[in-house]
Amino acid sequence: MLLGTSVEIAHIGKVLRIPSIDFNEDAADVVPLHSWLGYPFINKIITTVCCSLIYWESKGIKYNGYHELAYFYPNYFCANKNNVVNLLKNNKRYFMIRFSKLTAHHDIGKTGINDSLTLKIVEATLSTPSSQKIYQGETKQLLREALKDILPTKITNRKDKKGFSNPRDKWFRTAQFQKYIFELINSESFKNRGYFDSVIANTQYKKHLEGKIDCSKEIWKWINLEVWFGKFID
Repeated sequence: MLLGTSVEIAHIGKVLRIPSIDFNEDAADVVPLHSWLGYPFINKIITTVCCSLIYWESKGIKYNGYHELAYFYPNYFCANKNNVVNLLKNNKRYFMIRFSKLTAHHDIGKTGINDSLTLKIVEATLSTPSSQKIYQGETKQLLREALKDILPTKITNRKDKKGFSNPRDKWFRTAQFQKYIFELINSESFKNRGYFDSVIANTQYKKHLEGKIDCSKEIWKWINLEVWFGKFID
């Protein structure tokens, strides 16, 4: 039996007909490269109940807990209280900043900030009056004031957090995309890759066209993976 957290064991296990088990602490959509390349060929996936496995839920063996917290188990980790005491001496304000090496496969192409820029951010934050951070219960006061003459009031005054998105759900319902997507998910190459079930893809897409669900995120994956294989593998 092959155990680990790598795409390789899934492929080796499939070729050599050896059962393989993947241990993962991330939801499938958070580590798409690992998921799409490994999960179709893995036998079982052990993860926490809070992690979604999307198409591969039937392969999941889930446990109650949070994987990351295991790092703080007393047998492996012992906190040094003196570090906290030293930080709080003289009631001085301090910052806790977590840096990442950005070496994970899903960090490819990502860049961070250097020590010099970090110091400037800390200095600017310390010199900013509290009233410009939170004012009368409203957060991001400085940012809202800076953009009030640029953005509509309904944007600068909004309280919920929302990212920028495109209307892909509507795009994928247009006649032009319907023809393209149906041809793609019913093609022999799509059916034979082993990554997606063509029957399920057709069912999901028809529901999407009827407005019953929004699976535009999944449709985007179907298109990108098939185009990528056609360009670089086939």
